Amino acid sequence: MRSAPCPKSHHIDSFGKVAPYYDILLDIITIGQYAKFLKKALEVLAPKTGERILDLCSGTGRVASWMARAVGKDGEVIGMDWGVWPFYKKM
Repeated sequence: MRSAPCPKSHHIDSFGKVAPYYDILLDIITIGQYAKFLKKALEVLAPKTGERILDLCSGTGRVASWMARAVGKDGEVIGMDWGVWPFYKKM
């Protein structure tokens, strides 16, 4: 039996309401383990000054911002995600 499809606009609107709080919610729910995982992933990636990085499924851009600091002014980080949320305008 197939379930009724969820209207696409409803899904985006619901997620859009949670998106600005996504990182803090995951930090709370995982008791800080989410942030540790992200920092470990960045350590493994080890971005170097001057590198150009494309961060697909960048989400809130949290890790992209850390990578941008690592690559410096001579490097470039582009974060892409399927969602376009109002808080991106504030970044």
